[in-house]
This record gives sequence, C-alpha cells and structure tokens, in this order.
Amino acid sequence: MKRLALPAFLLSFAIPFCSIAQEASNDAPAQLSQADIQEQNKYSNPNFIEDSAQSVEEWAETVRESFGLEDWGEKDGKFFIFASRPVTLPSTDPQFGVSLSNAFDQVMTDIQEKLCFLHYGKLVLGKARGFMEDNSTNNRDLPPLEATPQSMGKVQALLDKTLDVASAKLDAELVKLGVDPGKVQTMTVKQKKVFFYEHFIKDTLKKASGDISGIFPMQTTVKIDAKGSAHIGVVAIQSLKTMQVAKDISMQRASLIQGKGQNLKEYLPKDVTHMLGDLGPRLVYDQDGTPVIVAFAVSSFVPDSNDPFINSRMRETAKSNCIDLADGMIAEVVNGQMSAEKRLQTGEEIDRFIEKEVKPDAMAFEKNIKNIVKISKNRSQTRASMDLQGISSLMPPKAFKLPNGQQMFCTVRCWKYSTLRTVKAFNENNFDRPSPQTPKDKQPAAKPGSFDGRKFNTLEDF
Repeated sequence: MKRLALPAFLLSFAIPFCSIAQEASNDAPAQLSQADIQEQNKYSNPNFIEDSAQSVEEWAETVRESFGLEDWGEKDGKFFIFASRPVTLPSTDPQFGVSLSNAFDQVMTDIQEKLCFLHYGKLVLGKARGFMEDNSTNNRDLPPLEATPQSMGKVQALLDKTLDVASAKLDAELVKLGVDPGKVQTMTVKQKKVFFYEHFIKDTLKKASGDISGIFPMQTTVKIDAKGSAHIGVVAIQSLKTMQVAKDISMQRASLIQGKGQNLKEYLPKDVTHMLGDLGPRLVYDQDGTPVIVAFAVSSFVPDSNDPFINSRMRETAKSNCIDLADGMIAEVVNGQMSAEKRLQTGEEIDRFIEKEVKPDAMAFEKNIKNIVKISKNRSQTRASMDLQGISSLMPPKAFKLPNGQQMFCTVRCWKYSTLRTVKAFNENNFDRPSPQTPKDKQPAAKPGSFDGRKFNTLEDF
C-alpha cells in the first residue's frame, strides 16, 4: 500500500503550524485570579443589577408586554401610565426607608400629573425676539462717564473720610475706615456699551386642574444596583370603571361594578420583606364581588438614642405613620384633586459689548457672550378628603429589616363595603353581625419576585 506524499507547498504550511502548536502545548495554562472569579460570578448571578435605572426600564417593558400593550397611553378607553424615579439616599443609608417612601409618593405624583394634563391640560405659548446691530465707526467708543448714585457714593465716601489714597488701595482703606465690605465690592464702576445683541425666548406654559380619582397602580418595583443606588417604578391605570368605583366609594353608595373576587387574606405578602414591591393602592374584589381598595404602605425609624422609652415612642410613631400613609393613599384614589403647572423657557442670547472699569489705566475689553436658555419649573398641588368609615387593617403594622439592616414597618389597609355596612349599623345602634359569606373558588396568587410587585389584576378588573 502506497503512502500519499504531501505536496511541498502543504508541508511548508504544516511545519510552522506544528511548531506553533508545540510551543502552545509547552506554555502553562492561563491562571484566573480570585478577583476575576468573583467578578465573573457576580455577572453570572441572575439577581445582579448593574444599573438600577436601566433595570426598571426593562421591568416596565416586561410588564407592558404581559398586559398586551403596544405602548403607554390610551387603549380601549383605559389609560396606562409608567413613571420612575431614583431614590435620593443609597440603600446603605439608615434613612433609606423614609427616602424610598418619599420616592414612591413622587412617582405617583408624576403619574397623576401626566393624567391630569391628558384630561384637563391647556397650553399657552409665547415667543419673543430682539435684535440690535451697531455698525457705526465709533461703535466701540465708550460714552463719557455719567454721574450715577453708585459712582457718587464712592466719591462721597472719600470726601467724608477726607482721605486721598491711590486707586489700587481705595477699597482696603475704605474698609479700614468703617465702610461695609459688601458695599465696597459693589463700588467698582464699570462702563459698558452693547453694539450687537440677538435674543430669542420661547415660553411654554401648561396648566391643568381637575379630578385625579381612580388612578390605581397595577404593579410596582424597587431595583437596587451593586452601587447601592435604588430606583422605583410604577405602572398605573385609570379607566371609566375605576373612576366609577372611586365615585361610589366617595358617596358611600353601593356600586354596580362587580368583579371576580377572593379572600382578601390571599393578597397579603407571604414575606413582608417583599412589601417594597407592592407599595401603593390596589383595586381588588371581595368574595362577594364588591370592589375593595387595598393599600400597602411602609415606614421606617432610626433608633438614635440609648433611652428605651424614646426608642419605644419612635417605634409607635413609625407604626402610626405607616397607617396614615396607607389611609392617605386610599383617600387620594377615592377623591383626589390636582392643580398642576409646567413652565419651560428655551432660547438663545447673543451679546457683544465693550466693558471697562472706571479707574486709572484700566483697559477696555470686548466680550462676546452666547447663552443657551433652558429653564424648567414644575408646580403641583394635590388635595384629597374622604370619610374614614369603611377603612380597616387587613394586616396590622409589622416590623422587618431590609438587607442592610434598616428598621422598617409595613401595613396593609383596606376599604370595603362590608366594613362600611358594619360601621353604619353600629353608629345607628342597629348592629347585626353579618352573615358569613360562602367563599368562592380562589384565584391563584402570583408569586412575588425580589422587590418586584405581584400582579393582582387582569385588564378585565379595570
């Protein structure tokens, strides 16, 4: 059997390749440091969050797709709004819990503003433009100095003290003689002559005022990245049905709106630590199908005293604050009113001028200044009022700790028709223990993720 001979040109490639392979086999395998291994493990962790803001945006897209929405806004007579906001303090700060609660309130205010402008917004637009150009041969000649109160004040100060000093030492001498240093700094007189300017300003003003009831969060999330920065995101909805429920509750009348309900205890979190992902009011339905508003709220306190009495009082205050926050959420959903205003000024300013200080041997300087104008001002006020009859605790305040050790309290409050009927009957001395309701088939509760809010509803609920 004959052996096949390789052509010469293939041998010329094979020999160097073999030598390279031999050298590679002689080299020691690459070693990974422990820091490299930890870095790789960190990025391989599915719970790792590199950027909290980006993570909230990705979460919002997932929620939008889960509800079958193509975009935020109006669909089939329902308004879907998303808003997010960074938490001011990092997750390692002892007052992170307070900052987180404030961030949620601000996110809800952003959502309310968006819907308020959608329903009641008015826009006023104004534009202003100015132009001047001086091409005279003496356009850079400064005019004679005129006597002004500023310049005369400096001369008067000199005459009063009868002091003759050099201009370079004037301010220091005036201070020594008792003249206010703040006034001395403003005594430097300057001459200025503008020979070109062009200004353009656009002023946009939006105003809205009206009813913001019936706005319910659908899902909430809190994302904390590896640097400790936290972001909170909320997806909310408003529809004719939610507004009707809010109106019925506000008037304490029976609602024609019915839904598929379950035992309200099913809405309680199995782990109170995950309450952060459920912040806000939710529209659910009781076992008898009547609407119920369930509000999840948290508060925190920082024990900063060695006195047990003071720390105990701080704990009780934090519990009370938690209840008040939840009740406020319910009131805002039932009968909220908002007045909002946004002002935006944009434009450009171009100025060319000659400027010179009025003192011996001072030089005149030509200045060319270009400014971009962008000024934003937002202002909003929200008011809500309602009768507290019908509100009760679904879960009393419970203590828990965040991963970084902050002391927190959480509570779940609810407004329901059965409580309203009981309170009214008691107040009218006609108390009759309500007959027990036959429980209906329970819907399976969605499992909460790590600080990601549970999905309580389908679109049919709204």
